[in-house]
Amino acid sequence: STVTGGTVTLNGNSIESYDGNAAVAYDLVINGASVTQNADSTAVKNQLTINSGKKLTISAGKKMSVDGAIVNNGGTAGLVIESTGVGSDETGSLIYGSGSPEATVERYADAEKWHLVSPSTSGATSGDFYIDDTHDAWLSEFDESGGTNGTWSYITSLTQSLNPGMGYAYWIDNTSTGNTVQFQGNLTASDVDFTLGYTDSDHGWNLMGNPFASALDWDESTWNKNQTTGTIYIWENGSSAYKYWTGNSGTSTMNNGIIPVGQGFFVRANSGENGKDFAIAASARVHNSQAFYKSGRTKDNTPYVRFDLDGGDLGNTVFIGFPENGTDQFDFAADADKLFSSSDKIQMFALENGRKLCVNANAPLTEENNSKTVPMYLVQVVDGNYTLAVSRLDRLPNTIISLEDLKTGAIQNLNENPVYTFTASNEDEPARFLVHFTYLLNSIVDNEDDNANLSLYAYGKDVYIRSSQKAANQKGQLYVYDLLGHKLLEQSIGKGELIKVRLNTGSGYIIVKAVKEGYIKTAKVFIE
Repeated sequence: STVTGGTVTLNGNSIESYDGNAAVAYDLVINGASVTQNADSTAVKNQLTINSGKKLTISAGKKMSVDGAIVNNGGTAGLVIESTGVGSDETGSLIYGSGSPEATVERYADAEKWHLVSPSTSGATSGDFYIDDTHDAWLSEFDESGGTNGTWSYITSLTQSLNPGMGYAYWIDNTSTGNTVQFQGNLTASDVDFTLGYTDSDHGWNLMGNPFASALDWDESTWNKNQTTGTIYIWENGSSAYKYWTGNSGTSTMNNGIIPVGQGFFVRANSGENGKDFAIAASARVHNSQAFYKSGRTKDNTPYVRFDLDGGDLGNTVFIGFPENGTDQFDFAADADKLFSSSDKIQMFALENGRKLCVNANAPLTEENNSKTVPMYLVQVVDGNYTLAVSRLDRLPNTIISLEDLKTGAIQNLNENPVYTFTASNEDEPARFLVHFTYLLNSIVDNEDDNANLSLYAYGKDVYIRSSQKAANQKGQLYVYDLLGHKLLEQSIGKGELIKVRLNTGSGYIIVKAVKEGYIKTAKVFIE
């Protein structure tokens, strides 16, 4: 039965499931030569003691919580946390209150794939990754200050020290001896502090890692995330791309913010002054069996639409939205920087004030602030045919979304046709698309007495005339004035939902007026 007090001494060979799936003890003393946890979860309310020459094994997929300290007199062989298969659901999990007991923590890694990894104990070296000390594996470290966005370099020594909380990239060939790395050293139950690197605004990427014997939850409030941009990035082998978590499944390609045992992850320092001191929070430790983000939180009601290039393969997903507290600047834990995948694969991102983004949060659209144009870029282009698709259009009601192809001049209403097929070449200009958002309060009902069916805005050197309902089927006239009322231009405009007119008026504010039968719209706009 469940033990609620006293001391339980195990001389046998297993901790069984007493209360459904859980075993509970006040103090737990391991006095068996080889004790294996078979209960799904075991809770120790005070202290766990492993006597000299004895051994406790936490099996893959099993969980143990110790409110107090762990006293391990059996050395690294006395406490073993197993891992088999890929993922935290197949790795043992241990959360405890205090101390730094010796232990062996395993981390299984698939062969012939890159993994972001991190040691789970102190004293780890690069040699731990070379199974049987043979050179059938590659280990790399990341330099924040190198190259354009940082650089990778191989670790060639078998004796280089590896720090818990730091991340590394790991590749292993197929081997007959298995793919399980063993970290042997001391565990920690305390925060792990770092000074993040920040060279300049083009850099700031830091490869960190989970230093604990359990998973971590990025959404726990105890992280000092204000030292970062608020987003974590994890490499996923299945898609050969970086998955990211902003804190909301509505703007993330990961389904939750769980960082498994032995997992490396990227954060980006938010500035040289504020982005330095960073702690990996021990209070964010959790038991979690969701490996590689198969399922998670469902806070997916945010006002963002989703753009996927070729199904979002290789990380080519961009979210653009208008959250309540969004701005036209970089928003903490709302905007997210683009972290590029393989250099030979096409990549897509939105651009805001020169910053490359995979999540772009903007100020909400209103009757007064009713339009927004977001440029979309393609780089690392491989010649071929591509498909760009938008989804979750219901998140932006009364909003017309159009895609303008700057190479071909085509403009497509994405509300009516959310899939755009195009051809791209590596000789194309990176600035390939403009995404136009226009909020029309009465876009559902055609109101001939309301000029909501006609709107004007500018982007760059162009004026756009947005027409809806009957106004879209009418020709009209465009007038351009300076701020003193002098007419600069008069031009006919044709039928269509979105008409673009290039102006050569010089930089500054102008007054534009569109006239159609039954509709007149005037606006003050800025021309670059």
